[in-house]
Amino acid sequence: MTIEKAMRIRNAQFELRHLEQLQPSPLAQATTGTSEDDVYYVTLSDDIIIENPNSGDDTVCSNVSYTLPNHVKNLVLTGTANIFAAGNNSHNILTGNEGRNRLNSGRGDDTVYGMGGNDNLNGGDGNDYLDGGDGNDAINGDAGDDILVGGKGKDILKGEAGNDTYSLILPHSTNKQTEEVNQHEFYVQ
Repeated sequence: MTIEKAMRIRNAQFELRHLEQLQPSPLAQATTGTSEDDVYYVTLSDDIIIENPNSGDDTVCSNVSYTLPNHVKNLVLTGTANIFAAGNNSHNILTGNEGRNRLNSGRGDDTVYGMGGNDNLNGGDGNDYLDGGDGNDAINGDAGDDILVGGKGKDILKGEAGNDTYSLILPHSTNKQTEEVNQHEFYVQ
């Protein structure tokens, strides 16, 4: 996964080749993808998506709480509701919406963007990149060598296990400064 592709997903600009948009009905149902890069629009938490291994970079866009099924890599929350999202064992990209989200990545090396709202981001296993975005966020790296980005707001960053890297935006700062922190938890106010 390239940085360029990750940024396109973060901004919800899906410029993937051979893109198929699969939209379930208002009733919960199962939808099966193709061997290409599929985008699913989910409106019910119990919608079922079935994907085969190695069948493309698939994305779910959801305005309700949702957990990624096996073999689907990306999840983008839409709307402004305060909702929950969880990854799976793949290398996921989870993108929150403007609401207060709880985003839990799975076991892979994941990328998680909180976006707006006061979010709770959890890295799980793997070497994760967690970016709170705007709002007062709680960011927990958990296991692995994680990168925790505070963004704007009063954020709480907990690295937990591993050799973690912290990136903060300090208010009223006129110069850029890098600090090495040897603690697993710290607060900036």
